Amino acid sequence: GAVVKEKVEGTAAWVLSKPVTRVGFMTSKFITNCISMTIALVFLPWIVAYLQFSLMGEAVDLIGTFFAMGIFWTYCMFWLTMALMLGSIFKSRRPVMTIMFTVFFLFIAAGSMNIPQEINFLFWWPGSGITDDPLYPQSIISNVLQGNYYVNWGPLIMGGCSVLFMAIAFLRFSKVEL
Repeated sequence: GAVVKEKVEGTAAWVLSKPVTRVGFMTSKFITNCISMTIALVFLPWIVAYLQFSLMGEAVDLIGTFFAMGIFWTYCMFWLTMALMLGSIFKSRRPVMTIMFTVFFLFIAAGSMNIPQEINFLFWWPGSGITDDPLYPQSIISNVLQGNYYVNWGPLIMGGCSVLFMAIAFLRFSKVEL
């Protein structure tokens, strides 16, 4: 949304009329949003959760907490980079929001499907965690917080998509007329 707004209002054209490259403009968008999302959505909630569990006397796996924060950060970066990519492609916010909500609800729908355990490690939605009880599905993050570490390709796929989204955003924004 921020890239679309700046393209429509002419802010991007004004900034780029100065000695700033288009890559620098998109990089600054990514870095500032990345820092604010990391603080607001990752560090603060996880610190509060860690303190709450510690004050309740629960045993908290610190390494698992850091792994869970990393997985959650990867998910946040997926959505951020998708928004930046779509903002660099479209001229209005409507298609950006439509695609973002569609992908979000597709993830929710996919999470409610009964995925066979043989291919479950490829996915990252709730219910993709390793559990013995099929009636009590867990996510990767809840498994890692409990100290159950295992290989799951979901966060790596999300991270790879984030890199791909940023590459597309850089390429597309470098060619767009402002």
